[in-house]
Amino acid sequence: MKLGKLPKVDDARNLRMANYLDGRRLSKLPLSKSWSPAVHRWALFENDSIGCCTCASAAHAIQSWTANDGDEVIVPDAAVLEAYSAISGYDPENPETDRGASIHRALKHFRTVGIGGRRILGFAEIDPRDGATLMRCIHLFGGVLLGVALPRSAQGQALWQDTTDRPWSWGGHAVWVPGYDPYIREVPTWGRLLRMTPEFLERYCDEAYALVSHDWTGPDRTAPNGFELDALVRDLALVAS
Repeated sequence: MKLGKLPKVDDARNLRMANYLDGRRLSKLPLSKSWSPAVHRWALFENDSIGCCTCASAAHAIQSWTANDGDEVIVPDAAVLEAYSAISGYDPENPETDRGASIHRALKHFRTVGIGGRRILGFAEIDPRDGATLMRCIHLFGGVLLGVALPRSAQGQALWQDTTDRPWSWGGHAVWVPGYDPYIREVPTWGRLLRMTPEFLERYCDEAYALVSHDWTGPDRTAPNGFELDALVRDLALVAS
C-alpha cells in the first residue's frame, strides 16, 4: 500500500471550523454515526501502487456524499491521477516523480479545478486534538479529511491502535473518515474499510479538515441533517484564491 501525504502546509487564511459551531444551538451529537453503509464498495483509486492518497481521499469524499444522496459516483482512476499529477508533478511515465503531495494543495485544487468534474465550495481546518469537533463535523458534513503521520506499527493492521511507535516512521497518509463511535473512527483506504482508535488519531493525526460541497449540502446549502451553511460559505468566498 502506498502513502503520499507530505508535511502539513500552514496557511493563515484557513478558516477554523470551531468558529462556526455553536453547541448551544446545535442538536445533541449522536453517540455514533456512520455514512459508510450507503457506499457499495470503497474504491481503490490506484493508491495501492501510486502515492495519490491526497486526491484519493477527496474522491472517497465524493463517493460517500453521493452514495448518501442516493446516486453513488465513483470518480474514474484517471481523474484522480490527473489531479495528483497537477498538484505534485507526477508523470506516469516516470515512477521517480511519485513523491506525494500536501493535503492543502490537494484541497485548493479540489476547490478551484475539481476532481472528476466535481468541486468543493471550500474547506475549514479542524484542530485534530478536538475530538468533539471532529465527531461533530463527521456528523454534519458527512466526514472529515485527515492527515496522519503513520507509524510502522500500523503496517498490515486492520485496526490502528498501537501508539508506541514514533510518528512518520512509516510515512504520511491522507484519509477520509465518514464515521465514528466512542471507540473507533472509520478509515476507508486502499479499497477497504479500516479503523483507528481515538487514541491513535490523537497521537498521529497532524491535520484535519471539513469540506463543504454541493454534493453534500445541495443547492440550498443545507446538509441532509439540517445544518445551515450560509455563513460559512460566505466566509469561504472571502478567503478563496
